[in-house]
Amino acid sequence: MSVVLSLESVGVRRGPSWILSDITWTVHSEERWVLLGPNGAGKSTLLKALAGLLPFSGQVFLFDQDLLAMSSQQRAQQLSWLGQNEVASDDLRVWDVVMLGRLPHQTWMAAPSANDAQVVEVALKATQA
Repeated sequence: MSVVLSLESVGVRRGPSWILSDITWTVHSEERWVLLGPNGAGKSTLLKALAGLLPFSGQVFLFDQDLLAMSSQQRAQQLSWLGQNEVASDDLRVWDVVMLGRLPHQTWMAAPSANDAQVVEVALKATQA
C-alpha cells in the first residue's frame, strides 16, 4: 500500500490560540477514513488547512509531495474544499458542481473539454451520484 496522505505534527492557530495541535496521521491507498467528531472539534479546520485555505505548521505530504512546496494550482488539481455551508446557486446540478473541480485542470476561461466531461462522469459513477 502506498501512502496517499501523511501529516506530521500538524497544527493550526487562530490568533494566539492553537485550534489543532500535533496531529500525526497517515492514509494509505487502500484505506478509507472518516473524520468524526462533535461540532467545533476541528474537522473542517483540518480540511481547510489541507486545501490551502488556512495556514498550518508541521509537514503534510500528498502523494509524496510536500503540500507547502506545491503551487496553488498543483494543490487544487489534487484536492479542493466544498464546505457544507457554502453558498451555491440553487440551479446548479450535481454534475455542474463536480465539474467545478475540473477548473484547475483547464486553461483560463476555457470551456470544459470532452475529457473533463468524461472525468466527471467517471467520478459520479464511482460515487454512485
